[in-house]
Amino acid sequence: MNPQHEYPIKRTHFTFDIETGSRSFDEVETYCPKIKPHKGIKDADKTALSPLTGQVLVIGLRVEGVNTLFHVDKEGDEKSVLEAFFSEVRKYSDQKWIGHNCHAFDWPYLRGRAMALNVPFPTGIVSSICGQRYLNYAANCRDTMLAWNPDPTSRISVNNLGKILGLGTKTGHGKHFDKLYAESPDEALAYCERDLELTDAIWQRIGI
Repeated sequence: MNPQHEYPIKRTHFTFDIETGSRSFDEVETYCPKIKPHKGIKDADKTALSPLTGQVLVIGLRVEGVNTLFHVDKEGDEKSVLEAFFSEVRKYSDQKWIGHNCHAFDWPYLRGRAMALNVPFPTGIVSSICGQRYLNYAANCRDTMLAWNPDPTSRISVNNLGKILGLGTKTGHGKHFDKLYAESPDEALAYCERDLELTDAIWQRIGI
């Protein structure tokens, strides 16, 4: 399911990206009270964006130009994908881990799904929890969106940031990733790989 690579011990950075999909509506209904449903829960496009109603389908990892994809398939489920990725995070915890909007989305999503599936979340990623909504991250966890603008209320997509920096764009939109993954898994995985390449190129340009 997941190719194994031995990464260099030298100081480098690990770029990652996750792709998510909706869980079945039968499962979603168990978390969606009929009296007052959560906003957007009935919208299939939005259920994938919450660790309560969605699931991780793919986690992409790029190191020194080599991509590794941990993904749900006939040989592995979501839990095994998380465990395989977290194993790499622990093994190379002293390196920089790079994502786009990962502080607000990827890491919290992975943490939520890990708790739901009883998978230990790596220590050293979240340095503290401030209130009910905000996570503080360790110094080796970097976000390209914040590298561009440290104001967390200012948002820019990886696609638009790639355009601004002259690094190209994505090959599609992740809004219906789960449908694409079900119908054309190779195309879906190629989409994820392009996200990795673009995020990595952005970090090499503006990373600090």
